[in-house]
Amino acid sequence: MLVGCAGPAEPEIQVQAASADRFDDLARPAVRGGTNGLELRTWSIEGQADLVRALVHVYGRVPTPMPDSVREAWIDSGLWVLRVPIEDLAVIRERMELIGPEQRDWFGQVPMWSEAVRGRRVRPGGVLSLADGPMRSSGGVLRLLTRGWTVPGVRGWDAALHVELAVQLADDQAPLLGLGGAQSELETGLVFPRLRTAVEMQRDAALLIVPIGGEASDAAAGRSSEGSVSEGNAAVGPAFVGPPAPMPPTLGEAMLTAAVDPSDPASARRRAIVVIVPRVPAVFPAVLGN
Repeated sequence: MLVGCAGPAEPEIQVQAASADRFDDLARPAVRGGTNGLELRTWSIEGQADLVRALVHVYGRVPTPMPDSVREAWIDSGLWVLRVPIEDLAVIRERMELIGPEQRDWFGQVPMWSEAVRGRRVRPGGVLSLADGPMRSSGGVLRLLTRGWTVPGVRGWDAALHVELAVQLADDQAPLLGLGGAQSELETGLVFPRLRTAVEMQRDAALLIVPIGGEASDAAAGRSSEGSVSEGNAAVGPAFVGPPAPMPPTLGEAMLTAAVDPSDPASARRRAIVVIVPRVPAVFPAVLGN
């Protein structure tokens, strides 16, 4: 299932009042007293391609804190990054039919790299579609890493959340890190350089990470998906010739989606939508003397 922002008619998300309890739930931090730090929520849905298409159509044009070149690399790798006002989150979630409870994680001030989302395992030799072209995987677990802390905002006296993100193919045979371990989470697998970034998030907007298909990514970027299969930065095969082969899954699809019936190409797709919520005070704490 490949989705994008084009369609027979322009999709639409009606940003109207959500029920009060839904809005209050999203307005409140995941933990009591969690008013200064990084919060992450995960919404799991099945099908609902029109809703995903509408999200991309409505918010895909909104600038994000990511540099344009970095955001384009994420899109080309099958991960749309959308900046969504906090007050819109309740409306979006209310329109979704979640297939499980919303997952809520509180990271707070987290200077060390931590696992934010553990995606699916990919087999050795599998091909993934990334911004740099198809890549043959060495196998492992795809996951999203993060760290973040509060910093002064653009006005100096206000506050923002500095958030760093990295996408990694982790070695699932690597030992777990102990509390006293010196090894960084970044060292437990392959980090995709173009999918590592830092952003400054304001308290009025969240970032949604929405997995999409390769053809939608190519259409959004205006690029062809043809090319050689690479491993890292080294080509390991010639350009594809002959009849077109099936598109390999994007990294985003491989990490955050799964077909309901893998034997049926037209089967509905389950996907996880990641919501990064900055919880910061209106005034930077140092200004208040604490």
